[in-house]
Amino acid sequence: MISIMNKRLWIVLAVLVVGTMGSLIWWKSSKETVSEYWKYLDQSKLITVDDVVAAKIKDASERGINDFKLSDDDKKIIIPDHYIGKKDSRVIVLQYEDFACSHCAEKASTFNKIMDDYQDRVLFIYRHFSLNFPNSTTSISASEAAYLLGGEAAFWKMHKILFQDDSTWTTRRVVSRDEQRELFSDFATATEINLDKLFETMRDYKGNGISDKIERDRQLGHATAEAAGIDRDKLGTPMWFVNGQKVDVTNEDIRKAIDEALKSAD
Repeated sequence: MISIMNKRLWIVLAVLVVGTMGSLIWWKSSKETVSEYWKYLDQSKLITVDDVVAAKIKDASERGINDFKLSDDDKKIIIPDHYIGKKDSRVIVLQYEDFACSHCAEKASTFNKIMDDYQDRVLFIYRHFSLNFPNSTTSISASEAAYLLGGEAAFWKMHKILFQDDSTWTTRRVVSRDEQRELFSDFATATEINLDKLFETMRDYKGNGISDKIERDRQLGHATAEAAGIDRDKLGTPMWFVNGQKVDVTNEDIRKAIDEALKSAD
């Protein structure tokens, strides 16, 4: 009788141990899941470094990591939204594009002219929406490496270079390093950014904030589309939203939408 009781006791203890270990493993894994901090960002507005810091802290807290902190080095590699125009405008245009997208490249000159014409009254926010073409990551990394090394002005210079040739980056073959060096040589001269340093920063895209920016922009694109009632399976580039409403990317339709938004904002 005593041996039977002991056996039952050991079984109960074993069950308790297994259950406790399982709970600990679940608790630990819940803390180590990939951060989805972008859920705590307002995709309709200009995203700053402080916004990202606050969102990362909120995400960590929701996952039970209450002592989460970002070091100064962590904050230095947070890349904010890129923008042109009036920061306090009540009319906000969100652009989601991919440098390797042929439609984006074809319309780049039209888009640039629209931004030039309205930048004193409208805030234009540019975000990446990678379609994972052969040159998507490389071209996006080039623009963000330019930003990390030369600031916002360097980003927009690289933006122009990447879109000015509507066949190089949209090809279905990977652009070689020699071709990249030739394409970026004038940029390096104009910005006084060392070309080798540019390539080094591009290669380190997973560790210097570029990869995080690419994923964040894509998630914000999904959120923007969802808020506008668009099925994520129907998303492509370029996508333009005027005060949250998706518009056809023709010169006439974009200008009409902006003019109507400006009139409503007065």
